[in-house]
Amino acid sequence: MGHYASNCPEQSDEECDDVNVVTNEKKSSYIKPCKARRAFLATEGVTQEDGIVILDNGADLSVIMPYLLSDVRKARRSTPVSTLAGTEMGLELEGDLDGFFPVKSSTNINVSILSFSEVEDKFDITYNPRVSMVVHMPERDVTFRRVKKLYVADMSDWMKAKPGIGLVTTVAEKESGYSKREVARAREARLLIENAGHVSQRDALEIVRGGNVQGVSVTADDVMRAFDIYGQSTAYVQGRTTAQKQARLHVDKSLRDSFKKQQDLHSDIMWVNEQTYFISLSVNIGLMMCSGMPSTHTSEIGLALQGHVNVLKSHGYEVGTVYMDAQRGVTSLKGQILGAVIDESGAGDHTPILDAKIRRLKEMIRSVHAALPWKCPQQMGPDLVSYSTTRHNIRPSTCNGSGVAPRVALTGMKPRYQKELSIAFGDYCECRDPAAQSNDASAKRTTPCIALYPVGNSTGSWVFLNIDTRRRVRRSQWKKMVTTQIIIDRMNGMADDEITLTTKRKLPKMMQKQNITDLERMVSEEGRD
Repeated sequence: MGHYASNCPEQSDEECDDVNVVTNEKKSSYIKPCKARRAFLATEGVTQEDGIVILDNGADLSVIMPYLLSDVRKARRSTPVSTLAGTEMGLELEGDLDGFFPVKSSTNINVSILSFSEVEDKFDITYNPRVSMVVHMPERDVTFRRVKKLYVADMSDWMKAKPGIGLVTTVAEKESGYSKREVARAREARLLIENAGHVSQRDALEIVRGGNVQGVSVTADDVMRAFDIYGQSTAYVQGRTTAQKQARLHVDKSLRDSFKKQQDLHSDIMWVNEQTYFISLSVNIGLMMCSGMPSTHTSEIGLALQGHVNVLKSHGYEVGTVYMDAQRGVTSLKGQILGAVIDESGAGDHTPILDAKIRRLKEMIRSVHAALPWKCPQQMGPDLVSYSTTRHNIRPSTCNGSGVAPRVALTGMKPRYQKELSIAFGDYCECRDPAAQSNDASAKRTTPCIALYPVGNSTGSWVFLNIDTRRRVRRSQWKKMVTTQIIIDRMNGMADDEITLTTKRKLPKMMQKQNITDLERMVSEEGRD
């Protein structure tokens, strides 16, 4: 595709190669592809909602909404594009559509288009005339169904709350990227969205552009800016989330069979923020396991070690030798762990390979902790350790030398990016409440939660902290949200409550009875549940 070279504002005729001549009785002109500008086919009035993507055989480049991409970045040079409707814009962003290829993007577009030729060059496509086109990717198939005259797919699995993964993005950080006037206009657009019934981005744009409401001062740019800063409203997610069937991961037994069945463990005790953990490294596959312990008593060490041995056994592995540093309580474990030999090192000896793993694990814990926009409650310390351990286990390990990640070697399942890496520890999410009744119009469909760590099961579930109840829940369906000041204040309040209660427990019992408040008593009771 291209525009008429005679109308090109960027290049002279010498800079464009002659491709085709269109001749009729009235005029003769050259249609030439221009190196300075690229064109894509867009249907006038088509807008984007919930990850809808068009597969277009008339597009010569792919243009995707930013929130469907990872590693969104500023393009070194803006790519000018023109549509068949005659409109022009610049694509100032670029990013990666996971599993596909790098694409162009912009905050000013309201439709996502995949170039058919770019997809066809990389994947096989099955065409069912007048029904669908199925793109066969290595991990899954993506079906583009015919809707009216377009082939569209629901790619909401690719949706992300922000460009990039790893840090918690707050509203304040989003607002800092715009001028005061742009923020004020975005807030006005946000008010329109709420007053219209907490509508979607598409519906809000139709209200602004449709001409059915007089005197609308909000522009389409204001609406898109509001969604970029504040995200989809919590009320929209709570009212419209529906149950979705969760696909299960395929177990590839050959990944497990490639490793020898007998595993040796290197185990030790680790302290993080005055909390005690028992950590084990399965050297043969590189798997790291970590369990919290209330004390270093022999019985607690034995329970933790037995748990790690059971994890390996449940996936078909056997434990041969457990190498441990000499310390009180270890000697008594000899002969207590069925099938395993306890090898206690000499006084002052260490296991270098495990020491290095512990050092890197603590570095990751500090990094994740530093990125949080709120004070981390002490009760979430073990969750942070569990999260950091899972991050280690999805990276290829130098221990096994095969390039296979330890968790994949253990389970035979390769985690999906959309489930495993689309959120991180500390992200604010609205999780679908399985107890919500679909026929109750007044009941919220979701509950506010903080992401803790992935479970590692076949459906990609995560453990979340329910902000309302302060209890941990396991969920497989969630929507990532922008962290607001309300969420920050509630998490800071949770940490402050812990400090207050800790101080009270250190006082004499009589003073505790005189000073503890009803709120603190309620928090204390919840903590025991």
